[in-house]
Amino acid sequence: MSASVRVTRTIKRPVAEVAEVATDPEQLFAHFAGFARLMRVDDSDDDSLWDVFLDVGSYEVGSRVMLRRTSPNKLEWASVRGARNSMRLVVEPFADDPTKSRVVVTLRFELQGGCWLAWLPALAAASWRGTSWPVLRVCATSWSTATDGATPRLGVHLRRGAHRSDLIEQALAAGVGDRVGLPGVLDDLTRQAMRAQVPGTQVEWGFRWADDDYASKQWWPQGITTSADADPIERVHGQRLILTSWYAQGSDGKNAGSRISVIDLETLRYRHLLLVTPKHSPGGAVLEPLHVHAGGIVWFGGHLHVAGTKQGIFSARLDDIIKVRDPASMQGYRYVLPIESKLDSLLDEEGR
Repeated sequence: MSASVRVTRTIKRPVAEVAEVATDPEQLFAHFAGFARLMRVDDSDDDSLWDVFLDVGSYEVGSRVMLRRTSPNKLEWASVRGARNSMRLVVEPFADDPTKSRVVVTLRFELQGGCWLAWLPALAAASWRGTSWPVLRVCATSWSTATDGATPRLGVHLRRGAHRSDLIEQALAAGVGDRVGLPGVLDDLTRQAMRAQVPGTQVEWGFRWADDDYASKQWWPQGITTSADADPIERVHGQRLILTSWYAQGSDGKNAGSRISVIDLETLRYRHLLLVTPKHSPGGAVLEPLHVHAGGIVWFGGHLHVAGTKQGIFSARLDDIIKVRDPASMQGYRYVLPIESKLDSLLDEEGR
């Protein structure tokens, strides 16, 4: 599914002054609120390559775009990686008034069933600098824009739940363990995967799990994401890493928990982390196993996002990984990854 949004704003500044800012990525991006990271990857006289990451609560979402200043009054970009989108910004004279300009921004994007956020400039009529930039939300098959007041609803929606950071802190204060983050796990990889032949005409090599994981009838591997998804340099803490999700099926056929494996691609050493969710209890905050299918995962920035079939999207900060003091209380796992936030999936009447 593709869509297009066009925004027009009048600015009380001459065309040359507005164009100088609007067609310069360095100055233009300074007027966008909510950017987690902006990184110029490469540039030439006419083009510049940028990685643009938007900060949406615990999420960083974005893509790599090629920007071109095609004329003194025009800036265009097209995605080369990540969410498919293109943008065209044009600064035009406003009628016969040389003291005013009109800025026209057109954004085209494709929806792939996931959640992608793009920001369109809603330039204030009274001034250029100090302008607010409302958000254009594109989630699953629904979208809305704060610029026109309309909210088309097409059936599938995501709604943010409560943050659980305070519960994680309470559990740590209660002595459940110590926050060690991803570096703590990388220093303690205790399992060994092995290279293996895998099918596929374009495959160079593959690996298989240690024997007990390979033969397990309880744990089933699901989603895969890598350090190349997390960071443009394709390494995290100097290492090439893979994260894999699993779910456990009990003897009664019900979900018995979910976990994440951290694999070092150089050594094929790895370790499992139990996914847990912080909850209130009469004695204070506790960590309990998360029971989701974990069929898909995305590692983006410092967060891991886990798809829970029919249960929404669960997000965790890898900096929150905890080394627990009593593994027996966590199904035998020494390390756990607590969920920080959740997006609930909703259907309206048209989406049933």
